[in-house]
Amino acid sequence: MADQPEKLWNNYLKYVHVYKSFEAIPPVDENAFIDKFCPPMYQQSVKKYEANKDCLIRPYLGRLKYGSGNYPGFSLRNFRLHADEIMDLGLDASELYTSMARALAVLHWHTKIDGEDIEFVVGSSPLKEKVVSVSKASELSTMAPYTSTYDRVQHNTLNFTKRVTLLWMLDFNACSDITMDSNGVDIIVKAFIGSNMYCPKPHNNNAFIASMWSLFSERYVEYSDYILEDVLKTTGLKYLSRKFIEKVSSETVRQ
Repeated sequence: MADQPEKLWNNYLKYVHVYKSFEAIPPVDENAFIDKFCPPMYQQSVKKYEANKDCLIRPYLGRLKYGSGNYPGFSLRNFRLHADEIMDLGLDASELYTSMARALAVLHWHTKIDGEDIEFVVGSSPLKEKVVSVSKASELSTMAPYTSTYDRVQHNTLNFTKRVTLLWMLDFNACSDITMDSNGVDIIVKAFIGSNMYCPKPHNNNAFIASMWSLFSERYVEYSDYILEDVLKTTGLKYLSRKFIEKVSSETVRQ
């Protein structure tokens, strides 16, 4: 039983991808969304509204917006940015669907969980100004076993006046383990179709979403191959990612 705590900890870590705070998007970006989507008569009051400083964008690459949404209660908290709005803004969606594809590939084939009810949000993070610091031998000798010095060495300074905008994947509490076989593929297909509102999806009669789905699929398969062959050194499992894409396509045709 001596190694039981370590086993329990390792099992817990399996579900922890990134656990850190992230901030709202910078004000200049917030104002761009307000100028574009908020009725002119409300724009100034919306920009002054304190709650709108907590702006997080939920990119819905597989959905179109229905209705104008132009009402006095316009809010940037959990702002749903649909595929047609992304196109209307002239934004480059490639970084979004590429990051989503890679994140799902890691989730499915490295972490081996289904991705049920996960979320993607666009937020910001302080710019890291790396200053390498080397601990002295005398300091290291006083540390408890397994103490991490990573933060001390790699993340010395966070510049909160300079920010980068990033895509974050979160909310893993509904995820379940999968097996690396056809049964596992069936489970992740069900989770993807039933609960994933963020990634592009096929067969929705929209050329922009269709093009994103095609490229998303390519990126997902490419990165899945990398994980399975180069990282995990497995053989004979490349068919799993391809079967996932095929089944998502065939299942959405029936809906």
